[in-house]
Amino acid sequence: MSMGELRERCEALAAEHDAPLPEGDAGLVAAIARVHELEAREKVLHREFNITMEVEKEVFNPVIEPARDRLIDRVLDTAPIGREGAVAKLRYIAGARRCYINEKMEEPLAQVLSAFEREARR
Repeated sequence: MSMGELRERCEALAAEHDAPLPEGDAGLVAAIARVHELEAREKVLHREFNITMEVEKEVFNPVIEPARDRLIDRVLDTAPIGREGAVAKLRYIAGARRCYINEKMEEPLAQVLSAFEREARR
């Protein structure tokens, strides 16, 4: 398989995962699902194309990383509105392999807590 084919597949994957998302909790839940799906499909591409570190640096990362980062930013920056969004975001934060609970997670965790508190008052 050629580098051109890999680039095309990466661009298609990035475009698919960069598609607009709904607002509110539905968008938050969809963004989380897309992050997980994108990561799974990245692994498939790595195996299928036997991607080396050089190829990853030159082709894969410049195309895929921006789309993944936008999705992750959407997840971390979107405040949940109700229980569904709060639970989904909390599960994402607790299961995130790239990060651990630190200062970067304070705001997302505060958003989750706020959503649970609103739900409790209903």
